[in-house]
Amino acid sequence: MTGIIGDLSVVEPFSLWDIQEEQGLAAAMFSEDSVDDLLDKPIIRKFLDAYLSAMLAVPFAIYHFVEAAIVLERNCLCDLEKRTETYFAMGVHDTFNHPVFKKILDETLVPDIEPFKYSPSLISAYCFARDPKHYGEMIFVNRLFFDSYMDFFVYDLLNGMHHGHAPSKCQNCGRYFLTLDARKPKYCDGMAPQNPHYTCRQYGALNQQKEKNANHPIFQIFKTRTSTIRKHHQRGKITDKVRQEALKVCEELRDRALLDNNFAQGEYLRLMEQDAVYAEANKQLGDGNSHDG
Repeated sequence: MTGIIGDLSVVEPFSLWDIQEEQGLAAAMFSEDSVDDLLDKPIIRKFLDAYLSAMLAVPFAIYHFVEAAIVLERNCLCDLEKRTETYFAMGVHDTFNHPVFKKILDETLVPDIEPFKYSPSLISAYCFARDPKHYGEMIFVNRLFFDSYMDFFVYDLLNGMHHGHAPSKCQNCGRYFLTLDARKPKYCDGMAPQNPHYTCRQYGALNQQKEKNANHPIFQIFKTRTSTIRKHHQRGKITDKVRQEALKVCEELRDRALLDNNFAQGEYLRLMEQDAVYAEANKQLGDGNSHDG
């Protein structure tokens, strides 16, 4: 059970858990000291049954919701003409009521355990609380109560689209992310798997610039320097390790210049000089005598 809790702690909204407290509670309930209470006290057995039922239902709810949301994104959201509330509402309505969508869910999901719902049920109530920004003031708080995890997940999805927020799939890393405006985004702000120094959005912008601006001065300098490095290696002036590291240095400087105009117009040219590139490469390798100049 503690393992399930650990896995759930990386999923919203369970990431808000106090993970040590939750795992401590589970460990205490299933400890040897609790066996007698489970056998002799019906109220404790009832609590344990409810706890286990709720905890075991979570993975099914997440799995069912994710499967449905992926179908929705692939067959509706990614092709919308505009990412506005009106288009979201029409697209979701048409998708949820399409026979193919229902057939996919029937074939994929586990029946009777946290089934996907097209319209969530909830109870809403107001209470009062301290304003977290101004502790001396009071505010109204709208509290929402759900009968199932699926009700919560679907409500969160539809409420987000009501405000113009919807999931998209990153065209670089393949992860799903939340869009917050009417644009059709291609990339998320997570770290690019190809290069941990850049986000997917930055990496995508770099690739676009590389395709469109092959004759840009930044690339001309890069091509000249990398060509010289390869010639020096062929002539035996530098080792293969230095060649590889120097090419890596040039690539990093080029990418930084593409993202930073001030750097491109200032330090880029100086740092791309032959001696500067070799000096940085040797520094990374920890060797100051790997080439003849």
